[in-house]
Amino acid sequence: MRKLNTRSTARDDQEKYFFKVMIGDFHKRMTIPDKFARHFKGVISKTIKLEPRSGYTFDVQVTKKLNILVLGSGWESFVNAHDLNMGDFLVFKYNGDFLLQVLIFDPSGCEKSTSCSMENAIDHVGQGWKEHNDISTSYHDQPKGNKHWMQKDSSSKGNKIGNTRSSNTPSKFSGCILPRGTCLPVVQEKKMKEKIQAIHSKTPMYGNVMTKCNVSGSPCVLEITQLYDDAYLPFNNGQELMLRHRDKSWKVRFYRFKNKSRKLTQGWKRFVHDNYLRMGDLCLFEILKNKYTMNVHIIRKC
Repeated sequence: MRKLNTRSTARDDQEKYFFKVMIGDFHKRMTIPDKFARHFKGVISKTIKLEPRSGYTFDVQVTKKLNILVLGSGWESFVNAHDLNMGDFLVFKYNGDFLLQVLIFDPSGCEKSTSCSMENAIDHVGQGWKEHNDISTSYHDQPKGNKHWMQKDSSSKGNKIGNTRSSNTPSKFSGCILPRGTCLPVVQEKKMKEKIQAIHSKTPMYGNVMTKCNVSGSPCVLEITQLYDDAYLPFNNGQELMLRHRDKSWKVRFYRFKNKSRKLTQGWKRFVHDNYLRMGDLCLFEILKNKYTMNVHIIRKC
């Protein structure tokens, strides 16, 4: 029986990976490490596919400048669709046939959720996938000249093609603002709208669906979008806030960081633990007249 060279096999598998930290002018282009480019064996395709966890693939054009491979046209659509920010880092795995699988992490080291962003990007609201012609005529906010498409992996049901949104504004419901790309199950969205209508807050509430970072990350924090902070939050940097839920209160700290992120930090983990928050639960934050206090309304994952 022939003995396999496991050391060589392990090394070959490791060399299929590389990572990139999003710094500088990462929105427009991304370079592929020269050492990694040897996997293409001298054959350079005009396009390469990027496949995140969502299962959607993005066609991105590959060019060679000064003997360096660059992801250009189509890369910006990928960046916008996944809301990539400075300090995020991506891990790429080459699967052959010019396909790169992508894992996306935020600066805290936690993986970012992408599936809901993708469904929202093609205007999928519980009605199935729209045909290409329908979508292309309904996206008035699509930047001119952007002809790059994302496509659902052919192994999944409903393989249709749609445009990606690139708006920098958060998702908005009447009376509530959520991070861009938030996707809610139909039942949970209905409960949220009923709650918003019942409260009828003069100031729009902020909503956030719990991810792994929010409930078990290290550190365990909750990020609030900069746009919501700039428009509605009266807090000072490092301010101690009070979160209220069902007549109980928890102290947390609110910080504005140099990378422009806004987060609830110290005390947030205790709030998560005491209220049994789980991934997929929705928290609605209502600013009270006492500007340093917020009511938190929890809508459980359905």
